[in-house]
Formats: sequence, C-alpha cells, structure tokens
Amino acid sequence: LGFAGWLLHGSLGRKRWGWLPVGPTVVAIAATAEELSQAFVPARTFSYADMAANVSGVVVVYALDELWVRLQPTLVARAGHESQ
Repeated sequence: LGFAGWLLHGSLGRKRWGWLPVGPTVVAIAATAEELSQAFVPARTFSYADMAANVSGVVVVYALDELWVRLQPTLVARAGHESQ
C-alpha cells in the first residue's frame, strides 16, 4: 500500500491538505476502512496488526520519498562538483 500512496501522491502533483499529503492520506484512509469492514464479514477477520502494517507501509514510503526529494538537490550538486 505504500507504493499505492506514493503513486497517488506523485500523480496528484504532491498536493497537500494543509500539512497532510493527499495521496498517502487517501490510501491510508481506504486501507483503514477496508480493514474495519472485515469486522462485519463473517469469512474475514479484523486485525489491528494488519491495519497498523497497512498504514505503516504508507507512512514509511512517504517518509522515504520526502527524504529523497529533499536530498536530491544536494546529491545533484555534489555529483556536479565531483565531475569538475
């Protein structure tokens, strides 16, 4: 689900609602709703661990993406400096 959040975040142009990133937030809400819905389906089981894993995946991939975006100008500048 982290990958889904990352794709949606990028496809929406990294849009935010205040401080919340839209793509990862939508995916996390959908994953939580899907896990909660399992409590009402007899053949399925609700699990806080599954819900936490889903949301954690979205958060970790988002954090890695933000780190990459913030470090990218520094990495490009270093690469240009080293090639001279």
